Amino acid sequence: SLTRLPAEIGELNKLINLFLSSNQLDSLPIEIGKIRNLQKLSLAINCFDNITDSIGSLRDLRYLNLNKNKFKNVPPAIQLLTSLESLYLKYNQLDSLPKEIGNLKNLTILGLDDNRLRSLPKELVNLTKLKSLELSKNPLYNVPAEVWKLKELLYLTLNNDSLSNLPAQIGEMDKLSNLSLNNNQFKSLPKEIGKLKNLKILGLANNQLTALPAEMAGLDNLKTLNLKGNLIQEPEKERIKKLLPKCKV
Repeated sequence: SLTRLPAEIGELNKLINLFLSSNQLDSLPIEIGKIRNLQKLSLAINCFDNITDSIGSLRDLRYLNLNKNKFKNVPPAIQLLTSLESLYLKYNQLDSLPKEIGNLKNLTILGLDDNRLRSLPKELVNLTKLKSLELSKNPLYNVPAEVWKLKELLYLTLNNDSLSNLPAQIGEMDKLSNLSLNNNQFKSLPKEIGKLKNLKILGLANNQLTALPAEMAGLDNLKTLNLKGNLIQEPEKERIKKLLPKCKV
């Protein structure tokens, strides 16, 4: 297992992909910023709690994986990586995101599962290309309003977040194809969920639901509906199956 990288790594100026996952690294040499052609960098499963500012020089970087480290804050230099398309920060100790996250306007995937986030910055709405947002296992209690303004989202996970209320704005996310709300505290769903015409997979397992709104009959493309671990009685289950005859319930 690596514990450090030599400064000479900066001489690999034609390197495009660098994968350093599952080591014991806690720092990078400043020379990392010289690898200007780098497009993919994985530092997952290491011991980082910060990262050198020189990483901000990697302006061609498209993919950055910082999963399973010790970050309590998003490293400031990341805001300079405006070519980033995929950013993974899962399984860290983040309790907030900087407003500068909104500078990453080419992001299509943002992975934030298993952190300590209670809110999101309003600048998140600048991520107009975002297709996938993973926010499971955060103490959110309410879905931040900024999420509902991300109209290009296809994939949204909010599992294990202590959520009990889904606002009517969910109906405006009409491009969503996969919505995962498992292991929360929902007792009911808004009728507007029936407007998600492109939804294919809906996870609602382990909540406190007793019924679903009749408007869900409009989910013509729904293929899979997970209702395990709710309070739905047999007559309601039969009604749901009739509402969604093409869906596996």
